[in-house]
Amino acid sequence: MSVLSVPVLFIDEIHRLNRQKQDSFLEAVENGDIILTGATTENPYFSLQPALRSRVLIFELFALDKQNLKNILHRAIQKDSVLSTLELSIEPGAEEYLIERSSDPRNMLTILETAVLNKGAGSNIITKDDIADVAHKMKARSELLTCTPALIPSSLRIFCVVMSSHCISG
Repeated sequence: MSVLSVPVLFIDEIHRLNRQKQDSFLEAVENGDIILTGATTENPYFSLQPALRSRVLIFELFALDKQNLKNILHRAIQKDSVLSTLELSIEPGAEEYLIERSSDPRNMLTILETAVLNKGAGSNIITKDDIADVAHKMKARSELLTCTPALIPSSLRIFCVVMSSHCISG
């Protein structure tokens, strides 16, 4: 079977699986029947059981810096199938504020898209007040629903665990 035709199974918070559940993936991973990808905020050297850990490639992912977020924002405004048609303009102070308030690119683009929707048709200039209104409401909603801060600290480390016999044997 070609590695391109192997199903990819993604498990978020793979560290929450108990040992028995982690063991249940071993045969499929060893046979190359699946590519198992897991994400965790826990250290996989402690949270994954040894038999599974011995068959994995572990990648540590770090938060993007402000320049990366700025590049993603500009690319979205220029190339996104909806945003690019709006001839959108973001005031310089608003752009910096949006980047500062964002915990990750997905959060940043959600704030931007919501600010654009709130503005309505015919208005293509996004201000700092537009961004602040959306960011404040998103934070309040997140805290109400989850009782945790809406913004993830930039020091958060995320581990991505890729498991496949193809990665190990060939």
